Amino acid sequence: MKVGIDITEQELIKWIDPLLKEHKIYKFYQSKEWRSLRADIMYKYHNECYRCRQQGKITKADTVHHVLHVKDYPQYALSEYVTLEG
Repeated sequence: MKVGIDITEQELIKWIDPLLKEHKIYKFYQSKEWRSLRADIMYKYHNECYRCRQQGKITKADTVHHVLHVKDYPQYALSEYVTLEG
């Protein structure tokens, strides 16, 4: 099964697991794949905080947050997310 940006779940696990073990997950967040997906997500949600919108407020988002934590679900690192304010 393909997820996110044309990469398989197994390829994501192979990429993310060593970063997690070495405490270097920041390298994932600096990758062109994540930066591209983040930009797409912010655009999709009009740079607005998802949780705030659920409460009827419009607030600028500055964070893209995984719904499923990368450390627990590395295979979804490029697929499950919401936008949030700081």
